[in-house]
Amino acid sequence: MTYSSTTLLSKPSPRCSDSFDDPQTSDGYFAFARIKGDVCLVQASNATPASALTAVDVKVFRHEFISIFRFSESCTLHPSDICILEPIDDRLTRYEEDNETVFLARNVMERMRKLTDPRWNFGLRGQKQMNQNRTGLLVRQRQRQR
Repeated sequence: MTYSSTTLLSKPSPRCSDSFDDPQTSDGYFAFARIKGDVCLVQASNATPASALTAVDVKVFRHEFISIFRFSESCTLHPSDICILEPIDDRLTRYEEDNETVFLARNVMERMRKLTDPRWNFGLRGQKQMNQNRTGLLVRQRQRQR
């Protein structure tokens, strides 16, 4: 796992036209993050200092249906357990605090699909899977040559 404090603490830049009208909560910003190997939607705290040695406070949201995410847990993670993959522009999310539900714009969901698709996953698990596939292919080719 890698950790980049500058990525974690920087606000996302506006870049898309699909947006929701609701203002964002001031508790933090939403981002896709890899937590212990899994891609999750998190709300990272703006109060976390910029240090690779400081624990990271996040709210984790589980994917419920199409573009709907519900609050799962609040946790404090060691920097080696989390990697912020992509901050999400505030205009592309709608957070309903009363029922702890997050709605994401369609293009954001497409980016999440790519982050979780094993064909696009070039992290440790993705690289391991590519190596296993390559090894299996070489074994089959050698068997055909015999």
